[in-house]
Formats: sequence, C-alpha cells, structure tokens
Amino acid sequence: MVNILIIDDEIKLCEAIASALNNSGFNARYINNPLLVMDNRIDYSSIDLIICDIKMPYINGIDLIKKINKENSIKVIFISVNDSEDIIIKGLETGAIDYITKPFSIKVLITKINNLFSQPKTIKYMDITIDSATRHVVYMNKFFELNLSEYIILEHMFKFPKVIHTREKLAEDVLKSDSLSNTVDVHICRIRKKLPFLKGRLITIPKLGYKLE
Repeated sequence: MVNILIIDDEIKLCEAIASALNNSGFNARYINNPLLVMDNRIDYSSIDLIICDIKMPYINGIDLIKKINKENSIKVIFISVNDSEDIIIKGLETGAIDYITKPFSIKVLITKINNLFSQPKTIKYMDITIDSATRHVVYMNKFFELNLSEYIILEHMFKFPKVIHTREKLAEDVLKSDSLSNTVDVHICRIRKKLPFLKGRLITIPKLGYKLE
C-alpha cells in the first residue's frame, strides 16, 4: 500500500485530502504542525509521497522538504495559494514532482497520484528505454532517474519524435498545468543535466520550443 504524508496547517483541508485518499486505497495521514514533522519518531523510510503546503507557520514548505530529503528521497507534491513563477520554480528545483495551486480538485490530485504509482510501462526510442513506474531511463545498461514532470515531458517527446513541441503545449497539454511555460524550460534544463547522452538529440527550436531528433 502507498503511504502518504500530508503536511498543511489547514486542518479541514488535511482531513478532506486524507479521507479521499484513504477511500481510494491509499494509506494517508496528516500533520498540521510543521515543527512536528522533524520529530525523530517519524519513519520516513516508510513514506512514499509527501503532499506539502508552502506557506506555513514557523517554516515554509520548501525549506521543510529540503530538510526532510537531505537524508531521504521521498516524492513530493507541493500545494499552495502562491502562484508566483519564482516560487513554483523553487519548489520544482527541490525535486518535487508537481506543484498544484490552491484551490484545487481533490479528484484531480488523486488521479495524478494514481498515475504516479501506476503499473510499470516501458517505452523504447532508439537505444534508450524509459520506465513510467520507476521513472528510470536506461542507456548503455546504466540507470538514470527523473522526477514525474521531467518523465512526462520526455515520454511525450519519445512518443512524438522529430516534432516541434512548443512550451505552451508541453505546459498545458502534457503537464496539464496552468503554470507559466517558462517552467518547462526548467524541466528541460534538468533533463539535459541528468541525461547528458541526449546532447544533440534534445534540441531547442528558437522562439518555439523543443524537438527530439
């Protein structure tokens, strides 16, 4: 069973999300005091996903996740009323797989989580194989890991190679996000850093977007 920890100082929202997740087959619990999250009694090795607010008393969610994942590697979805491009980018740069602005649909959140933990599926393009369950990219018998947003973008480009993908389309149609298209540039930059063998294959089309050769 997938174990999910919700961190938000809004108790009613925590209760609503936890209840919906538990009714959908997940094992969800919440903590509404961010100071308690650093309690040594919490076994982070058993947590598969953290849903975390950004603006909370005592410590913001981005700094909190940095502290938690300093010794762990837990998947994170940020939720926040803050739709600032700078904050969204800072959140994604922590390795978060998604950033959802409040208010949001809990049904959509659950669908995203279901997709995250869906059954394995591999796609091969030329000499590269990608796995949607682990988000591993396999090249020359070596494994490389992407976060969810990075994987979704790469998977889409693998399905439609040699096609120009605009930033707006990747943001709206692929990531299903209303975030600014500049956040796509952040994901592409991180994909290139993590997968250096894509040099010369994942190319920039000036003023338009990107293409996989």
